[in-house]
Amino acid sequence: MLPIIIFSQILWIDEIVVTATRFPDPILRVPVSVALITAKDFEAEFDLVGGLSNYAGIMGYSYGYGSLSTIGLRGLPSDQTLVLIDGLSVNSIATGVGDISFIPVDLIERVEVVKGPASSIYGGNATGGVINIKLRRDNFIKTGIGNNGFWALHTSGSVGELFHVLGGGTHWDGDRTNDDMSRYFITGGVKFGAIGLDLRYGEKRFGVPGPVPGDIIPEFGDSTASAIGDREFDQRIIPNLQFSFKPLPNVSIANNLYLNYTRIDFRTYYRNYYPSFPALENDYYRMATVGDEVITGVDFPFNNRLSIGLTYDYDTLDCRMVVDNDSTKERVSKLTWQKGNHRIGIFIEDRQTISTVDLFFALRYDRDKRFPARLSPAAGLSILLTDRIRLRTHWGMAYRRPTFNDLYWPNAGNPDLIPETGVGLESGFDLFLPHDFILSVTGFFRKVTDKIAWVPTGSLWSPQNINEARSTGGEMSITGRVYDLINLRLDYTYLNPEQINSEPVYYDTATNTYQLEEKRRPLINTPKHSARLKVSVDLGRVRTGLSHRYISARQNYYLDYSNFPEISYRKKVLSPTGNTNFFLALSSGNFDISFTIINLLDRRDPIQFGNSIDDQDYPRPGRSFRFELSQRI
Repeated sequence: MLPIIIFSQILWIDEIVVTATRFPDPILRVPVSVALITAKDFEAEFDLVGGLSNYAGIMGYSYGYGSLSTIGLRGLPSDQTLVLIDGLSVNSIATGVGDISFIPVDLIERVEVVKGPASSIYGGNATGGVINIKLRRDNFIKTGIGNNGFWALHTSGSVGELFHVLGGGTHWDGDRTNDDMSRYFITGGVKFGAIGLDLRYGEKRFGVPGPVPGDIIPEFGDSTASAIGDREFDQRIIPNLQFSFKPLPNVSIANNLYLNYTRIDFRTYYRNYYPSFPALENDYYRMATVGDEVITGVDFPFNNRLSIGLTYDYDTLDCRMVVDNDSTKERVSKLTWQKGNHRIGIFIEDRQTISTVDLFFALRYDRDKRFPARLSPAAGLSILLTDRIRLRTHWGMAYRRPTFNDLYWPNAGNPDLIPETGVGLESGFDLFLPHDFILSVTGFFRKVTDKIAWVPTGSLWSPQNINEARSTGGEMSITGRVYDLINLRLDYTYLNPEQINSEPVYYDTATNTYQLEEKRRPLINTPKHSARLKVSVDLGRVRTGLSHRYISARQNYYLDYSNFPEISYRKKVLSPTGNTNFFLALSSGNFDISFTIINLLDRRDPIQFGNSIDDQDYPRPGRSFRFELSQRI
């Protein structure tokens, strides 16, 4: 199927990116669509998910400020997106998603988003693309206050290339019951010549209020929250040791040894009905990935660069789930499980430049002891027709590994699962117009088969490779300056996503089995249209602007057992929604004072589907403002 050509992402001629090819490359030479988002692009946003969602092809999913926040690319769900911090993966081995809510925007230098299959150089979990968050290394201090008890303090300092430290904290009382959040993040490092050691530490304590209830208030909720006592504590420790050297003038070798440790403690209250008692459940997750990566780059004559990489990872998960009777304080159940896994990957990447033509090819081999070996190829072409026109196309295959929850969940996991398989194709052009205006147009097609879904098998639900997702569409971005004072940016995304699911439709009481039937529907929680317009005025010492984001209707489906043993589905629709933000910044020397209003029009429409057809979903936080003062040191 050929992609529909609509409009795409902006590309700056002189920018250098590293995420798309693992080596620094001018963005103009990269055949796959890349969004480069700098710190200035977040000046009208409070969090990372809000800032990224403003760009073509990028959809953010959030359950409120400080809660779980993930990113989907071009109509694929967020578990298909690989999330990196300074090149290190933070995707959960338990759920597969990368939570970006623990990273303050004040500490971000830039974000590179690769909107195409990237398993050819990154392995699993990059079916939809890659997001690489680069942290700041400059010297600054920034503090801010706002409504709903908001405060923040972040700072950074360095001694040349020898030492750097970056970190701070954020607190928010919340917009409704049990919606508060406290977050702390710090990173530091030392570098001696070609050897560097970095350590990143983050923690977050927050309430988990759930959706707003419907007409019936839950036993452990109130009128604004379904769960007034549910809490979560997240902790991450990410050290890594790197060194590089050049044995020959045209050969470079880099090694990166890393650890990603994640701790999640979750507490929830609910009514256990068989027998009936108020249950207090505590879930404890301890996850770690330790790995090493070696990449060798060789520059051959005639503008040819060859890269070879070898990666090794060991994943381990230790989980404990404890349920107590909250009335009698007696232990009801205790479940523990531990799992580990090794995997190894080898990739080769080649880029050949011939005049104004760039040819790209990559191939990766992955061996995981749980699955058959995987080959992930990719190829791309970029052509500068003239100084003002560039054509590009990219094709790639990718895959996503089943999560530890899918494989090993007690009494329900399925160790026979195979990885989900994806393919992506895109074509587009970039047009460089007078007066610094740039227009980019991209059409794309994405497909994921063997998608994992939890379906009833007998009396239990378990995961199976039975579903499929497709997404065809396009993107547009146009940006430029008017009279060197007014900056304009318009992003638009069109999606025609479809899910093909095997869903339960009937329960056979004689055999105690469910009958499944294939259903084709628009992909849940995915808008067909989304757009964002940002207009800002730069007067030197004064900058101000407005941004507005529009999302068309989204839909979801909920199981309906009212005619059991026949099973049907009820559709819920979130109406089209918009959000307007305002910012004003004053500069004097090294000082900046800014004032930002998020949700200027105080819209309270839902931003995320709830748990049932009857609740009122997750509401957008009301109008919020921040006063911030920063100094460049």
